[in-house]
Amino acid sequence: MTNRTQTITRKFKTAFGSMYLHVERDAQGFPVGGSISNPGKEPDSQIALLIDQVSEALSDAMKGMGER
Repeated sequence: MTNRTQTITRKFKTAFGSMYLHVERDAQGFPVGGSISNPGKEPDSQIALLIDQVSEALSDAMKGMGER
């Protein structure tokens, strides 16, 4: 049995440039993970660090939702 997920990615614009929202879904279509990313042009910027922290929190929250 495999535990494959499908990831849907949506690009959105912000005052800081484009960002990307990624949502992982299981075989039944339920969200099981997620993240936010940026193009990575300035990986050490305060905004990039904030996005990484928010992304990690989002992923942790969605993983908790998937525990049924």
